Amino acid sequence: MQLPIIALAMGDPAGIGPELVVKLLAEEAVYRKCRPFVIGDLSVMQEIANTLRSPLHFRPVDDLAGARFAPGEVEVLRPEGLPAGRAPWGTMNAQMGQSAALCLKTGIELGQAGQIHGMVAAPMSKEAFHLAGYNYLDELSYLADVTHSRDTFIAGLVGKLWTATVTEHIAFRDIAGKITRPHVLAAIRRLDALLRGVGRDAAKIAVAALNPHGGEGGLFGDEESAEISPAIREARRLGIDAHGPFAADTLFIRAAAEGFDAVLCLYHDQANIARKLLATWDGATVFAGLPVYCATTAHGTAFDKAGQGVADPGSLRAALNCVAALASSQVTTTSDFRAALNEIFALAEEEGHSFVDLKAGDLHRKVGGYPGHNHRMPVCCDVMRNAMAAGDTILYAPPKGKGATLEIRYRLPR
Repeated sequence: MQLPIIALAMGDPAGIGPELVVKLLAEEAVYRKCRPFVIGDLSVMQEIANTLRSPLHFRPVDDLAGARFAPGEVEVLRPEGLPAGRAPWGTMNAQMGQSAALCLKTGIELGQAGQIHGMVAAPMSKEAFHLAGYNYLDELSYLADVTHSRDTFIAGLVGKLWTATVTEHIAFRDIAGKITRPHVLAAIRRLDALLRGVGRDAAKIAVAALNPHGGEGGLFGDEESAEISPAIREARRLGIDAHGPFAADTLFIRAAAEGFDAVLCLYHDQANIARKLLATWDGATVFAGLPVYCATTAHGTAFDKAGQGVADPGSLRAALNCVAALASSQVTTTSDFRAALNEIFALAEEEGHSFVDLKAGDLHRKVGGYPGHNHRMPVCCDVMRNAMAAGDTILYAPPKGKGATLEIRYRLPR
């Protein structure tokens, strides 16, 4: 089986993102896990490579058809409309925010088209992103809008411990109003589904309390008894191994001591203070619920370190390792489905048939990965439709969500 194709988005060109990408792609181990390439500005990438005296050579490509994914020679795909060059190192600039956003958009669109298996994004500045006119709270809300994804959330990975939150990038004063039984239950179920997707079918989840000491029986607030505990009970009724609520000040200590697979916190800093104390430079942030696996660093653009050659690529490495591991279970691409389809045509012609009737589910089974959590049925269906020629007929056009039943009659010979 081929290795997954992973796009590395360069992030904010004035931050440490390009340096992290160069340092990571200079590691031979990367090429044993995936087939990487860069989405960004070739001149920026080559400039920082020269500054670091890296042996890497970058070459431009218009698409991935001619990509070799060879160690030492890195393909760079330039997004349409990308601003040229970069602002001075360490400066906040609207054009750099636009550059980072366009790289993300290009990567996610390649994923939707079935050309890549995952994307790893170097850090971008949310302030520069907003200065560029993008009216989104963060990268995930932007990517969710681009892909029309509704049930997205941010997850963190520290070693083998996963984290997620009920609320993310909102004002602190608004948090308590969002800690409701439906919201907490939905977050537990999302986290459990993510864990099942990575092979942890009986994951043990610790759920945080909101108030000091878990509310002390209502002395410091009743969210634990009125909202969080009922959500945990309902999750357990659904077969999810959820526990809590546990006081936040000892939550991660307890999770480590008692063998929890994941921790569900209630708000951003409750999760991220612990995550960054544990693994700022080797933890990863995962954007879950998108149509393609996507992760980024557990830290920001570090403008104060940009251009100095001192940035640590550990967190970007962790993000790439995470995406490569997730994507390895679904490394089928458009070309894989086309090749399998051509094999079916060739065999049918050899046997003397004048036509062949094919269902999408049968084609996907031939390629592999279906049925399964990470199937590529939309890509499979697109390949089948695009292969149609004069005289071919759609025998059954299924409703959305039933793509496996798509059936097409192809006339032979092709």
